[in-house]
Amino acid sequence: MALLPYEEQFKNEVRRLYDQLAEKFLPVRVEGDVDYYISRTRDGWVIGLINHQGVVKRAVSPAELDESKRQHVRVTPKYGTWEIGKEWVAGEQPVMRDGTFELVVPAGETRIVELRSR
Repeated sequence: MALLPYEEQFKNEVRRLYDQLAEKFLPVRVEGDVDYYISRTRDGWVIGLINHQGVVKRAVSPAELDESKRQHVRVTPKYGTWEIGKEWVAGEQPVMRDGTFELVVPAGETRIVELRSR
């Protein structure tokens, strides 16, 4: 169902406000078309990256994945010096380069990365 013009304007305004709050208050910048969550730990942060794209689910069949919908994600901590503790789902070891790390989140999957303060 298409949004009405005032609904589209409202959606865009909420997205703009959310982006401003995220830039000002979140400890990392996440670039890529994924949902994400950030959770504080005793010595750092855990960042969950969720790719909802490429998942087709019909009523009585298993979900189908479109592998071409994988997302390339870049995460940049904004404050302090960090090291990557581990990636909890796939066991990959992203590498921090120039204060940023990148990884691929396949269609319908999640990656969880632990950042620890150095």
